[in-house]
Amino acid sequence: MNNQEIRFRILKLLYDNEEEQPSEFVGPDKLEELGLEHNKLLANVTYLEEKGYIELFKGFGAHFNGARITAYGKDLVEDESSLRQEFPTVQFIIQHGQVNIANQNSQNVQTTVNITNYDQIFREVEIPQGIEANIEGSTLKVKGPEGEIFTNNPTLFVRTSGGSNDGLAECGFTEKITLPYIKFFKTGFALHEQNLNALEKRRYGYHIQCIDSVGNIAKDKIEFNVASDIHIPIIQSIVTNADSLTLTLNEKATCQYSNSGFSFGSGTLTEINSTIHNLPNQDVLYVVCRDTSGNDAPFTLYT
Repeated sequence: MNNQEIRFRILKLLYDNEEEQPSEFVGPDKLEELGLEHNKLLANVTYLEEKGYIELFKGFGAHFNGARITAYGKDLVEDESSLRQEFPTVQFIIQHGQVNIANQNSQNVQTTVNITNYDQIFREVEIPQGIEANIEGSTLKVKGPEGEIFTNNPTLFVRTSGGSNDGLAECGFTEKITLPYIKFFKTGFALHEQNLNALEKRRYGYHIQCIDSVGNIAKDKIEFNVASDIHIPIIQSIVTNADSLTLTLNEKATCQYSNSGFSFGSGTLTEINSTIHNLPNQDVLYVVCRDTSGNDAPFTLYT
């Protein structure tokens, strides 16, 4: 089997996996079931990655922990003309939408390999204990945050155990399953953490995927609700005129002002639930703005 045949077989396996399980990575043990030596596999997946046909999930202690086909790779597999141009030494037989490879063995006898359904060719990888995630439908036992939270800067966390190395794994997250996973800032251990900043008040759901050093994959979802906005309004700009000034905030708020220090409710009202507020221009002006979540921001303006 030459390198072009190897690359096509890798691409086709990843293509079929993408059709059945979108956005999921295939572990190296599954790819090695193509009958390739590790070094041969590594050289060819590296080539395909450099060409932009596949994406590799790289982690600790291994050259890669998973692979999946890119949109560019899918376009290649689905275009017969481009396929023949990219793999000129491979003899394809394409019938009824099925792609076959015709090879010559050492006795010069032609053999045909049907590669349209790898589930019929390769057994499923038998995963031992695995990571504590949805291998065979289980779920992450330690994950968070969950439920109602009262901070705009939560930390996503998952704990993995079992698998090939007592829970050591690489984990990623994405809010939309159709988008690539983003690697946790802290990962490669049994505890994985990612800080999130300045979240709005709403419900969130993050898909989690973890891969250990031999390609065992664990998946789950973290869901929580940011129940309170604790961020105060912030001034974005001030524009002064002869007898007035315009204050622009980063969020909608109701503002009041006075010639001296005061508490919200006892000042002179400007606009209600607006990002733009018109105020009188004077040497010193005291302003308090309250956003829709009740966070007060006091300002002292000197003009």
